[in-house]
Amino acid sequence: HTAGGSSQRVSVTITWDEAITVTGNPTVVIANDVSADHTCAYVSGSGTNRLTFQVASQTLLADDVMTIGGANIGLAGGTLQDQGATPADASLVMSGVTAVTHTVVA
Repeated sequence: HTAGGSSQRVSVTITWDEAITVTGNPTVVIANDVSADHTCAYVSGSGTNRLTFQVASQTLLADDVMTIGGANIGLAGGTLQDQGATPADASLVMSGVTAVTHTVVA
């Protein structure tokens, strides 16, 4: 990752162990141990087990260390629902996470 004049996009895909239905505009905060944290907004995946969140950024550095955890999900007045249509709080949903990845696209 490099800082520069062009905008870079951070994309996070979270994979759950079952399909999740999204309402509203939930967010995921990526903690960055080197520079500023990144708040990614939900962009796609409702009805599947893979939700994607993104944010544009110009503050990424080669030595950034980014992490994510259950406390990093903000529902922002929306809901995340599992296959049983039970509204889930962030800690319940994150307990089913099977993978978290992030990529940077210039």
